[in-house]
Amino acid sequence: MLIDRQARAWGFFTTGRLVRVSLADVDRAPSVAAVSDTLAFSPLSGTSGSYVFSVLEDREGTIWVATEGGLDQFRVPKVTPTSWPSSSEIPTIAAADSGALWVGSRSSLLTRVDGSGGATEVAPRGIMRLRRDLRGSLWVAGFSRLWHGGDGSLAPLMLADGLKGATILDVVRDTSGTIWALAERRGLFRTTVTGWERYGPSERIVATIQADSSGQVWLGCADGRVVRVGEGGEREYGPADVGVGGVRTLVVQGRRVWAGGELGAALLDDFANVRARFSPIVTREGAFRGVSGIVPTATAVWLSGADGVVRLSPDEVRRVLREPGYAMRAEHFDARDGVDRGSFFGVAPTAILGTDGRIWFSWMGGFGFIDPANIRRNVVPPPVMVRALAAGGRTYTNSSRVKLPERTSALSISYTALSMAVPERVQFRYRLVGLDTMWQDAGPRREAFYTNLRPGAYRFEVTAANDDGLWSVTPAAMDVLIPPAFAETTAFKGLCAVATVGAVWLLILWRQRRLAAGMRARFDATLAERTRVARELHDTLLSEVAGVRMQLDAVVRTAGSTGIGPTLAAIRDQTSHVLVNARQAVVEMRTSVEEAQPIDEQLAKAARRVFAASEVDVRVSWTGARRRYPVSLEVEALQIGLEALTNARNHAACGCVEVKCAYSRRALLLEVSDDGQGFDVKQAAANGHFGLVGMRERAGAIGARLTIESAPGRGVRVQLAIPTAPPG
Repeated sequence: MLIDRQARAWGFFTTGRLVRVSLADVDRAPSVAAVSDTLAFSPLSGTSGSYVFSVLEDREGTIWVATEGGLDQFRVPKVTPTSWPSSSEIPTIAAADSGALWVGSRSSLLTRVDGSGGATEVAPRGIMRLRRDLRGSLWVAGFSRLWHGGDGSLAPLMLADGLKGATILDVVRDTSGTIWALAERRGLFRTTVTGWERYGPSERIVATIQADSSGQVWLGCADGRVVRVGEGGEREYGPADVGVGGVRTLVVQGRRVWAGGELGAALLDDFANVRARFSPIVTREGAFRGVSGIVPTATAVWLSGADGVVRLSPDEVRRVLREPGYAMRAEHFDARDGVDRGSFFGVAPTAILGTDGRIWFSWMGGFGFIDPANIRRNVVPPPVMVRALAAGGRTYTNSSRVKLPERTSALSISYTALSMAVPERVQFRYRLVGLDTMWQDAGPRREAFYTNLRPGAYRFEVTAANDDGLWSVTPAAMDVLIPPAFAETTAFKGLCAVATVGAVWLLILWRQRRLAAGMRARFDATLAERTRVARELHDTLLSEVAGVRMQLDAVVRTAGSTGIGPTLAAIRDQTSHVLVNARQAVVEMRTSVEEAQPIDEQLAKAARRVFAASEVDVRVSWTGARRRYPVSLEVEALQIGLEALTNARNHAACGCVEVKCAYSRRALLLEVSDDGQGFDVKQAAANGHFGLVGMRERAGAIGARLTIESAPGRGVRVQLAIPTAPPG
C-alpha cells in the first residue's frame, strides 16, 4: 500500500483492480466515510497489464503502477474533467449561481452541475445554446423553442411565425431588453414593441451574436465579417480586417472585442476609436486554430479551440497591441492536462467564466474546469545531465572532462533532464562557454551540434525547465579540450612570424645590396670616364696652360715693371690660378668614393676654392651624425652645392655666404645662402639661366626637392632635400 502526498491510499487486492481511497475527508471528519474509487486494470481499459505488482510515487508527485506489461502513470491534471453521456457531442455550457454550471446538448436534458460535481437534470431536451445574460438570467435555445428563467425555473417564450419550426442556434438579450435570436437557415431576428422582426440583409449569414454592457450588439458572420449594431447604425469590419476566417465566438470586455474563428483569434483594442484595427493573436507555436471560446480576465486570457486550451498573460496581450505580428508566449493545455479532446465548430462558446472564478471548458464528449487561483504546478526543478559527447566517430560518456584529438572541429553533445511528469514538455537551453555569448534556446531538443570549432578549452553548460517552466537550479556541465596541432600552436605561429620577418629583412637587404651594387657600377663607370677626362685634361689642357704660363713669365721678365708689364703679370697670375683649379679638379675627378670626404668638408673645400681670391666671408656648418650616402646622391649634391657657390661668386656681389649641411638617416639637407643683391627667380627662369635649370635637373634625377628663394635686394637661399631612407 502507498499513501501519497495528496493523502490518498493506493492498494491492490484482486487481479485487475487498484483501489484508491481519499484519507483527507476522514481526517477532517472521522464520521464521514472515506471516498474511494476502483481503477480497472486491463489492456482493454488502456493499461499496460492486468496484474499490479507495485505502486510508486516519484519526487514530482506522479504515481507509477507496475504491471506485467509495463508501467502506467497517474497524476492530478490541471483541468478537472467530467464526461458527458453523449460522447459524440460537444455540450453547450453557461454559468449558474454559486459556482454551478448549466450543461446541455441536442440529445440530453438540461443539467445543473453544482460546485462539488453533483448533477441535477431538468427540462428541456434538445438544447442548441445556453446563454447567461448581463442580468444573470439563463437563456436556452433549442429546436423551435426558447426558454428563459433563473436557477429556479424556466419559461418558454412565444416565437414569431418566422421562427416557428426553426432551430434556434443562439440567443442574447441586450441592455434595453431587446431579445436577439439566430435561427438556422432563417437568419437573425429581434423583438420590438410590436413583436419579432427580421434584422439585416438576407445574404448575411450570422454565426454568433453577443451583447455588451454599453447597449450594443455584435454579430459574427460565417464569411469572416464582424458587425457592430448600435444607436448610430452599423459599423462593419471586413474579413481582411478581422482575419479569423468564419467567426464562431465574440467576447466584449469594456472597449475591447475578442473574435475567435476557424483561423485563430484577434483583438480589437478600442472599438470607440474609428482607426482601431483587429490585431491577430499568434503564439510562438503558430496560430491557434478553431477558436470557439474566449474568456478574458484580469490575470489572463483563456482561449479554447481545436488545439486544446491556451492561457495568455496580460503582458503578452499588451505587447501584441504595441507590436502587431508579435508571436506571444502561451501556456498550452491538452489531453495531458485533462482536456480530452479539442473543441470543434458547431457549439460556441466552449469556454466561459463561472460565477466563482473558475474557467469552464467543453469539448467532444465532456467538459471540465480549471481554477486559475489554484492551478496545480510542478514545483520540482528538473535535474539535468550531460549524457555523451560524440566527435570524430567516437563517443565519450560518463565524463565531466573530455580531451578530443587534434584537428577536431565538429561535435555533438546529448543531454537530458529527469522530469517524468510530462517529459515531452521539458525545455532546454545551452551554451558553449568560449564560443557562445548567450544561452541558446533548444526547446525540447536533447542534442546540441557545433561545427568549425577552433582549438581551445570550452565548457558546455545545459539547463532545463519542467512542464511548468521551472528551471533547474544548477546547469550540468562538461569541459571540452581541443588541443592544437603543431601548425596551430602559438610557437608555430611565432616561428612563422619570425621567418616572415626574416625573409622580408633578407629581401630588403638583398635589394639594398643590389641597388648599392648598381650604384657602385654606375659610379665606377662614371669614375672611369672622369679619370679618362682628367687624363686628357692633364695631357692637353693643363700642359698647354702650363706652357702659356711659362711664356707669360718670360714676357713679364722682359717687359719689367713699366708699360704693359703689370698687365701681363696679372694675366700670368690669373693663368696660374686657373692652372691650380684645373689641377685640383683633375685630382677630384680621380678620387674614388672610399677616398672622398664627408659632404660638408667637400663643400667647405669647394667654397674656399671658389672664394679664394675674394673678401667674401664663407661659413660652413653641419648638424647630425656624419654618414655616407649612396655615391650618386653625394656626387649630385656636391655639384648642386658647387653651382650655388659659383653663382654667388659671379652674380651676388655678396659679403657673406653660409653653407649648412644636416645629416640624418632618412634625408640629407643642404642649404647655401648669401646676403647679396638677389634676383627675380621667375624672371631668371624665363631668361634661360642654364645654371638654375641644370641644378633642377640634377635634383630631379635623384628624387630630391630643390627650393630657390630670392628677391631683388634680399639675397639668395638654395635648399636641397634629398630623401635617403632605405627602399621598402
